Amino acid sequence: MTRTSLFVAFLMSCSVTTALDRVSTVFNNSVNPCTDLYGHVCVDDPEIVDLRERSTRGLVNDIAAILKKRGGDPVLKRILEAVYKEDGKTESQKRKCRLEGYGVTEANMESQSEYKLGTVYAEMFVHGRFEEFTAPLYVSCQKDQRNRKKCTVTQRGGYSIKEDKFGKLPNEFVKGVVDRFAKLMNFDLGANDSVKYPYVNSNYVLSEMMAKSKWETDSDLFHTLTSYKDDDSEEMYAFVIRNIFVSSLSFSAYGNVLLTHTLYTNKDKLNPDVGEEFDRLAAKIKEEVSLNIKDSDWLGNVEKHSLLHYMYSLQIHIGVPKKYRNVTLLEEMLQRYRTAFANTPLDGECDLEMLSRTHGVVRHQMITEGIGTVDTQSIAMDTMPVPTDSSLFVYNAMHFDNQI
Repeated sequence: MTRTSLFVAFLMSCSVTTALDRVSTVFNNSVNPCTDLYGHVCVDDPEIVDLRERSTRGLVNDIAAILKKRGGDPVLKRILEAVYKEDGKTESQKRKCRLEGYGVTEANMESQSEYKLGTVYAEMFVHGRFEEFTAPLYVSCQKDQRNRKKCTVTQRGGYSIKEDKFGKLPNEFVKGVVDRFAKLMNFDLGANDSVKYPYVNSNYVLSEMMAKSKWETDSDLFHTLTSYKDDDSEEMYAFVIRNIFVSSLSFSAYGNVLLTHTLYTNKDKLNPDVGEEFDRLAAKIKEEVSLNIKDSDWLGNVEKHSLLHYMYSLQIHIGVPKKYRNVTLLEEMLQRYRTAFANTPLDGECDLEMLSRTHGVVRHQMITEGIGTVDTQSIAMDTMPVPTDSSLFVYNAMHFDNQI
Protein backbone atom coordinates (compact mmCIF):
# COMPACT_ATOMS: atom_id res chain seq x y z
CA MET A 1 0.00 0.00 0.00
CA THR A 2 1.41 3.46 -0.88
CA ARG A 3 1.84 6.10 1.81
CA THR A 4 -0.89 8.17 0.16
CA SER A 5 -3.47 5.41 0.34
CA LEU A 6 -2.28 4.45 3.81
CA PHE A 7 -2.74 8.03 5.00
CA VAL A 8 -6.26 8.21 3.56
CA ALA A 9 -7.09 4.80 5.02
CA PHE A 10 -5.81 5.96 8.38
CA LEU A 11 -7.96 9.08 8.37
CA MET A 12 -11.03 7.06 7.43
CA SER A 13 -10.34 4.31 9.94
CA CYS A 14 -9.67 6.79 12.75
CA SER A 15 -12.99 8.53 12.13
CA VAL A 16 -14.86 5.24 12.08
CA THR A 17 -13.13 3.62 15.04
CA THR A 18 -13.38 6.71 17.22
CA ALA A 19 -17.08 6.98 16.48
CA LEU A 20 -17.62 3.29 17.21
CA ASP A 21 -15.75 3.51 20.46
CA ARG A 22 -17.93 6.42 21.55
CA VAL A 23 -21.10 4.57 20.57
CA SER A 24 -20.07 1.47 22.51
CA THR A 25 -19.16 3.41 25.67
CA VAL A 26 -21.66 6.27 25.72
CA PHE A 27 -24.92 4.67 24.66
CA ASN A 28 -24.66 1.14 25.98
CA ASN A 29 -21.67 -0.42 27.65
CA SER A 30 -22.80 -3.86 26.52
CA VAL A 31 -22.51 -2.94 22.85
CA ASN A 32 -19.56 -4.65 21.19
CA PRO A 33 -17.12 -2.14 19.65
CA CYS A 34 -17.25 -4.28 16.50
CA THR A 35 -20.93 -3.45 16.05
CA ASP A 36 -21.37 -0.99 13.20
CA LEU A 37 -23.82 -0.74 10.33
CA TYR A 38 -22.00 -3.50 8.49
CA GLY A 39 -20.56 -5.36 11.49
CA HIS A 40 -17.01 -5.58 10.20
CA VAL A 41 -14.91 -2.79 11.81
CA CYS A 42 -13.39 -3.65 15.19
CA VAL A 43 -11.40 -1.03 17.07
CA ASP A 44 -9.37 -3.68 18.89
CA ASP A 45 -8.52 -5.82 15.88
CA PRO A 46 -4.76 -6.39 15.43
CA GLU A 47 -4.97 -4.79 11.99
CA ILE A 48 -6.48 -1.59 13.42
CA VAL A 49 -3.98 -1.54 16.30
CA ASP A 50 -1.15 -1.89 13.79
CA LEU A 51 -2.64 0.87 11.64
CA ARG A 52 -2.78 3.20 14.63
CA GLU A 53 0.84 2.40 15.47
CA ARG A 54 1.94 3.04 11.88
CA SER A 55 -0.01 6.28 11.67
CA THR A 56 1.42 7.75 14.88
CA ARG A 57 4.96 6.36 14.86
CA GLY A 58 5.48 4.73 11.49
CA LEU A 59 7.27 7.57 9.74
CA VAL A 60 9.61 8.26 12.67
CA ASN A 61 10.33 4.53 12.99
CA ASP A 62 11.21 4.33 9.28
CA ILE A 63 13.49 7.39 9.53
CA ALA A 64 15.16 5.96 12.63
CA ALA A 65 15.83 2.68 10.80
CA ILE A 66 17.57 4.58 7.98
CA LEU A 67 19.66 6.62 10.43
CA LYS A 68 20.70 3.49 12.29
CA LYS A 69 21.83 1.78 9.09
CA ARG A 70 23.95 4.86 8.32
CA GLY A 71 25.76 4.49 11.63
CA GLY A 72 23.63 6.78 13.75
CA ASP A 73 23.76 10.51 14.40
CA PRO A 74 26.76 12.25 16.08
CA VAL A 75 24.60 14.73 17.99
CA LEU A 76 22.35 11.98 19.34
CA LYS A 77 25.41 10.04 20.45
CA ARG A 78 26.73 13.03 22.43
CA ILE A 79 23.32 13.66 24.01
CA LEU A 80 23.00 10.01 25.06
CA GLU A 81 26.45 10.05 26.66
CA ALA A 82 25.26 13.02 28.73
CA VAL A 83 21.99 11.25 29.58
CA TYR A 84 23.86 8.23 30.93
CA LYS A 85 25.90 10.51 33.20
CA GLU A 86 22.70 12.19 34.37
CA ASP A 87 21.14 8.91 35.51
CA GLY A 88 21.84 8.29 39.17
CA LYS A 89 22.74 11.88 40.04
CA THR A 90 21.56 13.14 43.42
CA GLU A 91 19.02 15.96 43.65
CA SER A 92 21.72 18.37 44.84
CA GLN A 93 23.97 17.47 41.89
CA LYS A 94 21.12 18.17 39.47
CA ARG A 95 20.20 21.38 41.27
CA LYS A 96 23.77 22.64 40.94
CA CYS A 97 23.41 22.70 37.14
CA ARG A 98 20.33 24.92 37.25
CA LEU A 99 22.36 28.14 37.55
CA GLU A 100 25.77 26.82 36.49
CA GLY A 101 27.70 29.36 34.41
CA TYR A 102 25.28 32.25 34.93
CA GLY A 103 27.41 34.04 37.53
CA VAL A 104 24.67 33.91 40.17
CA THR A 105 23.59 31.53 42.92
CA GLU A 106 20.27 30.86 44.63
CA ALA A 107 21.63 32.60 47.71
CA ASN A 108 22.64 35.85 45.97
CA MET A 109 20.12 35.98 43.12
CA GLU A 110 17.81 38.54 44.70
CA SER A 111 20.70 40.86 45.61
CA GLN A 112 21.90 41.17 42.01
CA SER A 113 21.43 44.39 40.03
CA GLU A 114 18.48 44.71 37.69
CA TYR A 115 20.84 44.83 34.71
CA LYS A 116 22.61 41.61 35.76
CA LEU A 117 19.32 39.77 36.25
CA GLY A 118 18.23 40.97 32.81
CA THR A 119 21.34 39.43 31.23
CA VAL A 120 20.77 36.14 33.05
CA TYR A 121 17.14 36.03 31.93
CA ALA A 122 18.17 36.62 28.31
CA GLU A 123 20.64 33.73 28.49
CA MET A 124 18.02 31.41 29.98
CA PHE A 125 15.52 32.39 27.29
CA VAL A 126 18.00 31.72 24.50
CA HIS A 127 19.11 28.46 26.10
CA GLY A 128 15.57 27.08 25.95
CA ARG A 129 14.97 27.02 29.71
CA PHE A 130 11.36 28.08 29.12
CA GLU A 131 9.38 25.80 26.82
CA GLU A 132 6.54 26.71 24.45
CA PHE A 133 4.36 29.43 26.01
CA THR A 134 5.79 29.24 29.55
CA ALA A 135 8.29 32.10 29.21
CA PRO A 136 7.30 35.18 31.23
CA LEU A 137 9.01 37.41 28.63
CA TYR A 138 9.74 36.86 24.93
CA VAL A 139 12.65 38.52 23.17
CA SER A 140 13.42 39.08 19.48
CA CYS A 141 15.68 41.33 17.39
CA GLN A 142 15.29 41.93 13.67
CA LYS A 143 15.72 44.36 10.81
CA ASP A 144 12.72 45.84 9.02
CA GLN A 145 12.38 46.34 5.26
CA ARG A 146 14.31 49.61 5.51
CA ASN A 147 17.17 47.82 7.31
CA ARG A 148 16.32 49.54 10.59
CA LYS A 149 17.12 47.48 13.68
CA LYS A 150 14.62 46.86 16.43
CA CYS A 151 14.43 44.59 19.47
CA THR A 152 11.17 43.70 21.16
CA VAL A 153 10.53 42.40 24.66
CA THR A 154 7.00 41.06 24.98
CA GLN A 155 5.24 40.19 28.19
CA ARG A 156 3.41 36.86 28.37
CA GLY A 157 0.01 37.69 26.91
CA GLY A 158 1.48 39.82 24.12
CA TYR A 159 2.09 43.19 25.76
CA SER A 160 4.84 45.65 24.69
CA ILE A 161 3.86 49.14 25.74
CA LYS A 162 6.80 51.57 25.67
CA GLU A 163 9.36 52.32 22.97
CA ASP A 164 12.74 54.00 23.48
CA LYS A 165 16.15 54.23 21.88
CA PHE A 166 18.44 51.52 23.23
CA GLY A 167 20.96 54.08 24.49
CA LYS A 168 18.27 55.89 26.49
CA LEU A 169 16.48 52.92 28.05
CA PRO A 170 15.49 53.91 31.61
CA ASN A 171 14.62 50.32 32.58
CA GLU A 172 17.86 48.60 33.66
CA PHE A 173 16.32 45.13 33.71
CA VAL A 174 15.03 45.42 30.14
CA LYS A 175 18.35 46.95 29.10
CA GLY A 176 20.15 43.88 30.45
CA VAL A 177 17.75 41.53 28.64
CA VAL A 178 18.11 43.26 25.28
CA ASP A 179 21.86 43.89 25.54
CA ARG A 180 22.69 40.27 26.34
CA PHE A 181 20.22 38.82 23.82
CA ALA A 182 21.65 40.98 21.02
CA LYS A 183 25.21 39.93 21.88
CA LEU A 184 24.29 36.23 21.91
CA MET A 185 22.67 36.68 18.50
CA ASN A 186 25.65 38.62 17.10
CA PHE A 187 23.11 41.37 16.43
CA ASP A 188 24.82 44.77 16.29
CA LEU A 189 22.36 46.92 18.25
CA GLY A 190 23.29 50.60 18.32
CA ALA A 191 22.40 53.31 20.83
CA ASN A 192 19.88 54.85 18.42
CA ASP A 193 18.13 51.59 17.55
CA SER A 194 14.61 51.04 18.83
CA VAL A 195 13.49 48.83 21.73
CA LYS A 196 9.84 48.06 22.52
CA TYR A 197 9.16 46.72 26.00
CA PRO A 198 6.55 46.40 28.77
CA TYR A 199 6.57 47.84 32.30
CA VAL A 200 8.40 44.97 34.05
CA ASN A 201 11.36 44.41 36.35
CA SER A 202 13.15 41.34 37.67
CA ASN A 203 10.37 40.55 40.17
CA TYR A 204 8.21 39.52 37.22
CA VAL A 205 10.57 36.70 36.19
CA LEU A 206 12.56 35.78 39.30
CA SER A 207 10.47 32.78 40.38
CA GLU A 208 10.64 31.24 36.88
CA MET A 209 14.39 31.83 36.73
CA MET A 210 14.89 29.96 40.01
CA ALA A 211 12.49 27.11 39.20
CA LYS A 212 13.60 23.55 38.50
CA SER A 213 15.05 22.87 35.08
CA LYS A 214 13.69 20.12 32.85
CA TRP A 215 16.68 17.91 33.65
CA GLU A 216 15.76 17.87 37.34
CA THR A 217 12.41 16.22 36.59
CA ASP A 218 13.24 13.65 33.90
CA SER A 219 14.89 10.97 36.06
CA ASP A 220 12.52 8.21 34.89
CA LEU A 221 13.40 8.78 31.23
CA PHE A 222 17.13 8.90 32.02
CA HIS A 223 16.88 5.62 33.91
CA THR A 224 14.94 3.93 31.08
CA LEU A 225 17.40 5.06 28.41
CA THR A 226 20.37 4.03 30.55
CA SER A 227 18.85 0.62 31.30
CA TYR A 228 18.62 -0.14 27.58
CA LYS A 229 21.86 1.46 26.43
CA ASP A 230 23.24 -1.94 25.33
CA ASP A 231 20.10 -2.76 23.33
CA ASP A 232 21.20 -2.40 19.71
CA SER A 233 17.82 -3.24 18.18
CA GLU A 234 16.09 -1.13 15.55
CA GLU A 235 13.07 -0.79 17.84
CA MET A 236 15.16 0.65 20.67
CA TYR A 237 16.89 3.12 18.36
CA ALA A 238 13.47 4.35 17.22
CA PHE A 239 12.41 4.65 20.88
CA VAL A 240 15.48 6.81 21.59
CA ILE A 241 14.84 9.03 18.55
CA ARG A 242 11.22 9.56 19.61
CA ASN A 243 12.10 10.44 23.20
CA ILE A 244 15.08 12.72 22.48
CA PHE A 245 14.00 14.48 19.28
CA VAL A 246 10.21 14.11 19.02
CA SER A 247 8.53 13.92 22.43
CA SER A 248 10.94 16.31 24.16
CA LEU A 249 11.21 19.99 23.24
CA SER A 250 14.79 20.38 24.47
CA PHE A 251 16.37 19.12 21.23
CA SER A 252 13.35 19.15 18.92
CA ALA A 253 14.64 21.95 16.65
CA TYR A 254 17.65 19.84 15.72
CA GLY A 255 15.38 16.79 15.56
CA ASN A 256 13.18 18.55 13.01
CA VAL A 257 16.20 19.29 10.82
CA LEU A 258 17.63 15.77 11.15
CA LEU A 259 14.37 13.94 10.47
CA THR A 260 13.40 16.27 7.62
CA HIS A 261 16.83 15.90 6.00
CA THR A 262 16.54 12.10 6.21
CA LEU A 263 13.01 12.29 4.81
CA TYR A 264 14.02 14.32 1.74
CA THR A 265 17.23 12.42 1.03
CA ASN A 266 15.33 9.12 0.97
CA LYS A 267 12.39 9.96 -1.26
CA ASP A 268 12.38 6.49 -2.79
CA LYS A 269 11.74 4.92 0.62
CA LEU A 270 9.67 7.57 2.40
CA ASN A 271 7.77 9.39 -0.39
CA PRO A 272 7.65 12.91 1.13
CA ASP A 273 6.38 14.36 -2.17
CA VAL A 274 2.92 13.10 -1.25
CA GLY A 275 2.72 16.40 0.64
CA GLU A 276 2.54 18.26 -2.67
CA GLU A 277 -0.58 16.28 -3.59
CA PHE A 278 -2.19 17.36 -0.34
CA ASP A 279 -1.09 20.97 -1.01
CA ARG A 280 -3.13 20.87 -4.21
CA LEU A 281 -6.05 19.24 -2.41
CA ALA A 282 -6.00 21.92 0.31
CA ALA A 283 -5.97 24.70 -2.32
CA LYS A 284 -8.95 23.11 -4.06
CA ILE A 285 -10.86 22.82 -0.79
CA LYS A 286 -10.20 26.50 0.00
CA GLU A 287 -11.43 27.43 -3.47
CA GLU A 288 -14.63 25.38 -3.13
CA VAL A 289 -15.40 26.72 0.36
CA SER A 290 -14.87 30.30 -0.84
CA LEU A 291 -17.25 29.73 -3.77
CA ASN A 292 -19.88 28.30 -1.42
CA ILE A 293 -19.57 31.37 0.81
CA LYS A 294 -20.00 33.69 -2.18
CA ASP A 295 -23.02 31.76 -3.47
CA SER A 296 -24.79 31.40 -0.11
CA ASP A 297 -28.12 33.20 0.17
CA TRP A 298 -28.32 32.98 3.96
CA LEU A 299 -25.23 35.08 4.68
CA GLY A 300 -25.22 38.86 4.64
CA ASN A 301 -22.55 40.83 2.79
CA VAL A 302 -20.70 41.68 6.01
CA GLU A 303 -20.54 38.01 7.04
CA LYS A 304 -19.46 36.98 3.55
CA HIS A 305 -16.70 39.58 3.50
CA SER A 306 -15.44 38.50 6.92
CA LEU A 307 -15.43 34.78 6.07
CA LEU A 308 -13.82 35.32 2.68
CA HIS A 309 -11.12 37.51 4.21
CA TYR A 310 -10.31 34.69 6.62
CA MET A 311 -10.31 32.07 3.85
CA TYR A 312 -7.97 34.13 1.67
CA SER A 313 -5.59 34.70 4.60
CA LEU A 314 -5.66 31.05 5.70
CA GLN A 315 -2.33 29.29 5.34
CA ILE A 316 -2.38 25.50 5.33
CA HIS A 317 0.98 23.81 5.85
CA ILE A 318 1.05 20.19 4.72
CA GLY A 319 3.99 18.30 6.18
CA VAL A 320 7.29 20.16 6.10
CA PRO A 321 7.11 23.90 5.20
CA LYS A 322 8.21 24.39 1.58
CA LYS A 323 11.33 26.39 2.48
CA TYR A 324 12.70 23.44 4.44
CA ARG A 325 12.23 20.85 1.72
CA ASN A 326 15.52 22.15 0.32
CA VAL A 327 18.21 19.55 1.07
CA THR A 328 21.06 22.07 0.65
CA LEU A 329 19.53 24.37 3.29
CA LEU A 330 18.89 21.43 5.61
CA GLU A 331 22.52 20.31 5.28
CA GLU A 332 23.69 23.83 6.15
CA MET A 333 21.49 23.80 9.26
CA LEU A 334 22.67 20.32 10.25
CA GLN A 335 26.28 21.45 9.98
CA ARG A 336 25.63 24.52 12.15
CA TYR A 337 24.16 22.37 14.90
CA ARG A 338 26.74 19.58 14.64
CA THR A 339 29.71 21.95 14.73
CA ALA A 340 28.31 23.72 17.79
CA PHE A 341 27.57 20.46 19.61
CA ALA A 342 31.03 19.09 18.83
CA ASN A 343 32.66 22.26 20.18
CA THR A 344 30.64 22.45 23.40
CA PRO A 345 33.08 22.00 26.33
CA LEU A 346 31.87 19.31 28.75
CA ASP A 347 33.28 18.43 32.16
CA GLY A 348 30.98 15.57 33.15
CA GLU A 349 29.13 17.66 35.73
CA CYS A 350 26.37 19.42 33.76
CA ASP A 351 26.82 18.00 30.27
CA LEU A 352 23.13 17.67 29.38
CA GLU A 353 22.37 21.21 30.53
CA MET A 354 25.26 22.59 28.46
CA LEU A 355 24.25 20.68 25.33
CA SER A 356 20.67 21.91 25.58
CA ARG A 357 21.97 25.49 25.98
CA THR A 358 24.07 25.07 22.83
CA HIS A 359 21.01 23.82 20.98
CA GLY A 360 19.02 26.89 22.03
CA VAL A 361 21.73 29.35 21.02
CA VAL A 362 22.11 27.88 17.51
CA ARG A 363 18.34 27.81 17.00
CA HIS A 364 17.89 31.46 18.02
CA GLN A 365 20.90 32.61 15.99
CA MET A 366 19.53 31.02 12.81
CA ILE A 367 16.13 32.59 13.45
CA THR A 368 17.70 36.04 13.95
CA GLU A 369 19.83 35.62 10.81
CA GLY A 370 16.76 34.78 8.71
CA ILE A 371 17.56 31.10 8.16
CA GLY A 372 14.73 30.32 10.53
CA THR A 373 13.66 27.03 12.06
CA VAL A 374 11.72 24.11 10.57
CA ASP A 375 8.81 24.59 12.98
CA THR A 376 7.71 27.87 11.40
CA GLN A 377 4.70 28.04 13.72
CA SER A 378 7.04 28.68 16.66
CA ILE A 379 8.07 32.02 15.15
CA ALA A 380 4.76 32.88 13.47
CA MET A 381 4.45 35.88 15.81
CA ASP A 382 7.60 37.99 15.31
CA THR A 383 7.25 39.76 18.64
CA MET A 384 6.49 36.62 20.66
CA PRO A 385 8.62 33.78 19.25
CA VAL A 386 8.29 30.52 21.16
CA PRO A 387 11.71 29.68 22.65
CA THR A 388 11.56 26.02 21.54
CA ASP A 389 10.40 24.10 18.47
CA SER A 390 7.63 21.54 18.55
CA SER A 391 8.33 18.42 16.54
CA LEU A 392 6.71 18.26 13.11
CA PHE A 393 6.72 14.50 13.51
CA VAL A 394 4.45 14.19 16.54
CA TYR A 395 1.26 16.16 15.77
CA ASN A 396 -1.40 15.24 13.21
CA ALA A 397 -2.53 18.86 13.05
CA MET A 398 -2.01 22.24 14.72
CA HIS A 399 -4.09 25.42 14.39
CA PHE A 400 -2.72 28.87 15.24
CA ASP A 401 -4.63 32.00 14.20
CA ASN A 402 -4.87 31.76 10.40
CA GLN A 403 -2.42 28.90 10.05
CA ILE A 404 -3.08 25.15 10.03
